[in-house]
Order: sequence, then C-alpha cells, then structure tokens
Amino acid sequence: MTVGASARDREVIAGAATVGGTRGQDLVLSVTAACRTALPAALALAAHTFAVTTVSRGETQGGSSVAPLAALATTGVLAWELANGRSGTRPPAGEAPTGGPPGHDGTRAGSGRQQAPSVRPGPSPHPVSDTLRGALTLAYAATSARPLFHAALNPSPALTQRAVGGGIRAMIPLQATLAARAGAPVTALLTAALAPAARTFARKVSVT
Repeated sequence: MTVGASARDREVIAGAATVGGTRGQDLVLSVTAACRTALPAALALAAHTFAVTTVSRGETQGGSSVAPLAALATTGVLAWELANGRSGTRPPAGEAPTGGPPGHDGTRAGSGRQQAPSVRPGPSPHPVSDTLRGALTLAYAATSARPLFHAALNPSPALTQRAVGGGIRAMIPLQATLAARAGAPVTALLTAALAPAARTFARKVSVT
C-alpha cells in the first residue's frame, strides 16, 4: 500500500509539473522574439498552474491541507514578486546613460574618452502601469488565496473544487498583472475585463 501510494504521489506531481511547464512553454513560444522578457512571466504562470493542478487531486475525495497550503504559499510569493518586482519597461529613448550627462562631442562629462551609449539594466518607472499592476495583483491574490485558505482549513471535496476553480479564474488577473508589469496597460485592462465574464460562467458551468 505504501509503495502504491508513493508511486501515485509521484505520478500526480509529475502530471502537475507537466501541465505547469506546458502552460509556461506556451507563453514563451508565443513570444519567441522576446524570450528573455517572457521567461519570468512563463515561470510565474507555470508555478501557479503547478500549484492549482496539485490541489485538484483532492476534488473528488478530499485530501490533506498540505496541497492547499503549498498553493497558498505559492500565491503569496507570486503576489509579492508581482507587486515588488521590477517592470519590463525600458528607459525612454534618448535618455542619458548613468554616470554623467554626455558632452557635445559624444563623451561623458569628466571623461576624455568616447563611450557608446548603454542601456541601464533597470527599467524606468511607469506610474500608470505600476498603479494598475498593484490593483491587479490584489485581484489575483484575492481570487486565488481566499478559496485556498478555506480548503486548507477544511480540505473537503467541495471546498477543494472551489479552490481549484478560484485558481483557474485567478489566471486572468495574473496574466493581466504580467501585462501591466511589462508596460502594456491597455492589454492588461483588456485581459482583466474578462474576469467578470469568467466569474459569471463559473456559476453556470464548473471551470474544473
């Protein structure tokens, strides 16, 4: 029995990892030209999908609180990273590189040799995107964390299924937040606008 249970656990974890990895890979492949920029977003989606898929194993018979608690911790880490991580926007074109303003002859002030303009690794702040990102991060955390917390307290099939449904719907504000972090507020708003429709459909048809 122990060997069988252990093998089943490994299969569940492997299946969840496959689903999460596939979801992240889809995002990377859709933006191959900007793979480096897309990689953090793909990892966030993969981590969230893995956590939700792991919780889903208890939808029919219930289970322990370990999976919901782990998914809740994942949501917290992702929410913190989304709210505090650096956005993907680049400095405005023509902005002077760090280290002093350029002279008329293309040299840095206080330097006698010419230096090629460089792009700072850090992005410039974008107030609109940052404000929108904060609001969408809260929406993501609320959509995912609340049902997971209930499932952690009582991992019954009904509450577990509700937690999985919340995790699936939370992918909408998650992707909207990633768009806002990348400096695309219009795309973020359009994506977030799908959340009310998803919530309405979830009341009629189970998203799981």
